[in-house]
Amino acid sequence: MGELGRNPLRLSQMGKEGSVKPKPPPMKKAFPGRYHGVKSELLGLGAAKVAACGKRQALFCNHLRMALFVIGLMGSFFVLDSLMLVVIHHFNFRRGSAPRKSSGLQDVQSRISSERTEKIMHGRLMALGSAAVTKNEALHGSFEILKEPYDQTSTWRPCADKLNQVPQGHTMKRSGFILVSANGGLNQQRVAVCNAVAVAALLNASLVIPKFLYSSVWKDTSQFGDIYQEDFFINYLKNDVDIVKELPSHLQSLDIEAIGSLITDNDIRKESTPDYFLKVILPLLRRNSVVHFLGFGNRLAFDPLPLDLQSLRCKCNFHALKFMPRIQEIGSLLVRRIRRYKTSLNILDRRLLGKYMPDTPIKRNNTSRGPVRYLALHMRFEMDMVAYSLCDFDGGEKERKELQAYREIHFPTLTMLIKTNNSLSPEELRSLGRCPLTPEEAALMLSALGYNHETYIYLAGSQIYGGQSRMLPFTRLYPNVITKEDILTPVELAPFRNYSSQLAALDFIACATADVFAMTDSGSQLSSLVNGYRIYHGRGHAPTIRPNKKRFARILSENRTIQWVDFEERVRKMIQENQRVIARRRVEMAEGKPKSQSGVWTTVKPFVNGGVSGMLATCVIQPIDMVKVRIQLGQGSAVQVTKNMLANEGFGSFYKGLSAGLLRQATYTTARLGSFRVLTNKAVEANDGKPLPLLQKAAIGLTAGAIGACVGSPADLALIRMQADATLPAAQRRNYKNAFHALYRIIADEGVLALWKGAGPTVVRAMSLNMGMLASYDQSVELFRDSLGFGEVSTVLGASAVSGFFASACSLPFDYVKTQIQKMQPDANGKYPYTGSLDCAMKTLKSGGPLKFYTGFPVYCVRIAPHVMMTWIFLNQIQKVEKSLGL
Repeated sequence: MGELGRNPLRLSQMGKEGSVKPKPPPMKKAFPGRYHGVKSELLGLGAAKVAACGKRQALFCNHLRMALFVIGLMGSFFVLDSLMLVVIHHFNFRRGSAPRKSSGLQDVQSRISSERTEKIMHGRLMALGSAAVTKNEALHGSFEILKEPYDQTSTWRPCADKLNQVPQGHTMKRSGFILVSANGGLNQQRVAVCNAVAVAALLNASLVIPKFLYSSVWKDTSQFGDIYQEDFFINYLKNDVDIVKELPSHLQSLDIEAIGSLITDNDIRKESTPDYFLKVILPLLRRNSVVHFLGFGNRLAFDPLPLDLQSLRCKCNFHALKFMPRIQEIGSLLVRRIRRYKTSLNILDRRLLGKYMPDTPIKRNNTSRGPVRYLALHMRFEMDMVAYSLCDFDGGEKERKELQAYREIHFPTLTMLIKTNNSLSPEELRSLGRCPLTPEEAALMLSALGYNHETYIYLAGSQIYGGQSRMLPFTRLYPNVITKEDILTPVELAPFRNYSSQLAALDFIACATADVFAMTDSGSQLSSLVNGYRIYHGRGHAPTIRPNKKRFARILSENRTIQWVDFEERVRKMIQENQRVIARRRVEMAEGKPKSQSGVWTTVKPFVNGGVSGMLATCVIQPIDMVKVRIQLGQGSAVQVTKNMLANEGFGSFYKGLSAGLLRQATYTTARLGSFRVLTNKAVEANDGKPLPLLQKAAIGLTAGAIGACVGSPADLALIRMQADATLPAAQRRNYKNAFHALYRIIADEGVLALWKGAGPTVVRAMSLNMGMLASYDQSVELFRDSLGFGEVSTVLGASAVSGFFASACSLPFDYVKTQIQKMQPDANGKYPYTGSLDCAMKTLKSGGPLKFYTGFPVYCVRIAPHVMMTWIFLNQIQKVEKSLGL
């Protein structure tokens, strides 16, 4: 859309080429003595050829210099031309020049290749609409056809003017501090902030300035102070709630999750009543002095809600959240350039733009037409919304495959539901009003409402799915479509370029101050917040077009037969009736289960989940692990070991040492995954919710591996002893009954410290394995899912395989040394073959070379990859069960 309606300027430059005839370079004596002994005639002929060659070389150099001079001259003209274009473009905007007219559509169409044809679903209605838009010229914009249906809105009194009913609690002792980490984009974060203000007042708590979490979707690192004025926010609400910029120093070192004060969206039901916060959250806040709401999206009820809390939430949204001056300044510039004229301010302008919207008009050559009025349209037709809707938009088989592939990557749960359930057909979804309006349908709606061909339309929102092919039906009826990228220069947009929330703030300003605001989806939070802002501050003079998608779909279904007069009448009636106040249906959900008052479960949950998932995976991997150990002990290849074990020991031998393996997972994996989750959570919190860099993940993996290895080393030793026992001569076998018997025998025969025999290489091996497994897995998921577009199943399998390979390659040398140390037996003199891990490694390297450390690598790799994959699968399933049970 950045190119829509744009009239590029063309500047031509002409220049004369001059010619300079340089002197040929002097001939050098080449190759002296090379032709010694050749006949004189040949020598003379050779000299002539050399001279001719020198002349050609000189001529070539002359042409080359001339070509370089011409290229340089043309390049200079192009640079000068570009600079003049930028200057002229900037100068025209500064003078308040009119936005591009309908000729911009021809410019856009001339740049579209023959393959980018427009996609039309309602061809007959589009033809009728095109004729109607031309006839609508006599209506001069039709901005008066919509008015607020309730006259009493002009007499509404803002909630900020009402007597405050909350501050009586300020004389009481504070119950504690509330932290909020809001997720989502600008609008979701705005809702969370206002909810947090209301809850803090309800609980008589001090609210810390909210943090904004980094999202992989929005990819914006902006914090509260980058978007809103912190001091204004604190001072405006100081009589309602106590707001501070950070926690007191004595609380900053608390492990909030460990004490049970971390409250996620999964811990609170959606739209909880005030009673829930008083019964569940307040006791927790009083005991621990702090509560951290992680997410907090729509977790406070809208209806019914006590008047004082609802007033405070409105006061926050409509008064206390004031954009930063630099956002106001560019927003003011954006609105003034759309209007081409500085009209007198209304209350919407004053609230959003403040001092950056002066009253005095700009003089221009042609003021007879007056200020430009514009319609702002929030068109929700992004790819994610289109894909999630499961609707069909007549894009053919290619579009259906593209949307299905997107769903498999970004909405895997939805994809599985489609396969297992009989979902509604696209036709049924459209008839129920569940399909987003296309740009073509939005154009038909506006044309039915009487907006003419010259109407200026500001387009807000993300990139339209289908690009120009979808937008062409719209721009054919309404060519004066503009976006912030059209109005503002690249230099002016540069400070906001990588901050989607700040760019959304500019859209918010342009939509809220528009003469008419139109939306295509009333469920969008941007549309809802802008609509509320216009109702609250517009005082009956800021109409909004809000379609009923179900009724509109019914009207459009008569595309082949309906007359335009009937179409206009039904669309207008739909819009007018949809402006009525409708009681909001409250979301009913099961009451959220209170958090554990002791916080014990919150602390131990990562450790329990990690241990259980590792034990379940071990039950599947144990046979492969058994074969791997036998190969490392020199009993042959994988096929030979398997045959011998089945023939001599039976199938049960593959599960020999299972109890020790389970004990190892109950200790090693419990400590490893539990500590990894705890350390990761702390690091993410310290990083303001942003994803951790690869180096930091690797460091956490190393640390967690070391902790797990220290805890699990005794069980690992018992496992190795039990698996290797059958390979010893009958007289030397220990005949362990189970893991606990093995541990008892080791302590009795060799002492307690023997339980950590080989612990050094075990720790190093665990550190290397965790580093390779965790770091490579995360990177592989990003590669397969985001870069290569794999589905969920393919991503998990591929990332697990890559992770298993790197985990194996990093850890097998240490695992080999560890196994040799743990299985060694003293000779007749009581001397062990190795004095330690380093001695074992050096002797192995000397006797077998580096590849000796990778003995059994294929089986080891085959064992690691499935174990990693199944551990994560089991862990995810366990977490889902816990969430369903409210744990």
